[in-house]
Amino acid sequence: MNANAASRDILLLDKSGDGLFAAWERYLDGMVSRQEYSAATRTAYRNAIKQLWAWAEEQGGEMVSIDAEALLRWKAHLVGSLTSATSNLYIAGVRAFYAWANASGIFSANPAAALKSVKRHGIRKRHSRGWLSEEEAVRLLELPLEPRDAALISLMLHTGARGIELLRANLEDVRCEGSQCVLYVQGKGRTAGDKEPLVITPAAQQALDAWIRERGNRPGPLFTSSSRASMGKRLAPSSLRWLIRSALLAAGITRQGISTHSLRHTAATTLLRHGGSIRDAQSLLRHASVETTMIYAHEVDRLAAPPERWIHYGKQEAVMR
Repeated sequence: MNANAASRDILLLDKSGDGLFAAWERYLDGMVSRQEYSAATRTAYRNAIKQLWAWAEEQGGEMVSIDAEALLRWKAHLVGSLTSATSNLYIAGVRAFYAWANASGIFSANPAAALKSVKRHGIRKRHSRGWLSEEEAVRLLELPLEPRDAALISLMLHTGARGIELLRANLEDVRCEGSQCVLYVQGKGRTAGDKEPLVITPAAQQALDAWIRERGNRPGPLFTSSSRASMGKRLAPSSLRWLIRSALLAAGITRQGISTHSLRHTAATTLLRHGGSIRDAQSLLRHASVETTMIYAHEVDRLAAPPERWIHYGKQEAVMR
């Protein structure tokens, strides 16, 4: 990108614009090193600009202009193809990019200044029960995340813990009992003095140990914030949702129905797919009623053995059997 293009109010992108993108990546790296962004947020923001770039080239060929009106069309494209959570993460990345470019003097105006997040209409009556495939779960677990984020994701996928339960936990709630390590959590409907044990698998233990080594052995919240404003304080639920969304996006998981709660659902459905019983799943999820757990089992069975496979007419083959 030449100096004249870089001085315009409207960003001109072409296929030779790697210099600007490289500068953006250096800025993101600096934000991670100062603990302003997580590694997953860096990946998500970098991918947001790549996605905008690809969309813009599809719209305009070799050279395209990105102004406020074009960003609104891009936002409409996101809404039509991605979840609202993923769309908002991309939008946040693009807003951060333009704010940085404007503050750095690269552009004299910020066309993303008025770009709003996607609104969510209505109230969800229950958690989304979407789950990850085993291949998607592996991709998520193998991301090069910060130790804290890796530990949270590993614990949710291996123990079926609710996110809020992990955020309520303190370091002293991690205990070794015999040959097993256990994390005591304040479950749904329970008090702080009535905690439930989660058995930590070796894979989750490795991730948790790495985080505790970085965190240190001081008493208090197990999972703490790394932002400048709340350093060392208990991690907020909104921050957990943000880091999970960032990690999902970094792993290329963007379809509808996947949320933070989906990691808990993934633990249960993985247990059932690998031969665990409905009682095992009930114990894992700590449901008071097995009827609640049966919903998970039904959804797994519904896809594994669809009744539609029996429907055929005349000489048609029942190809799904």
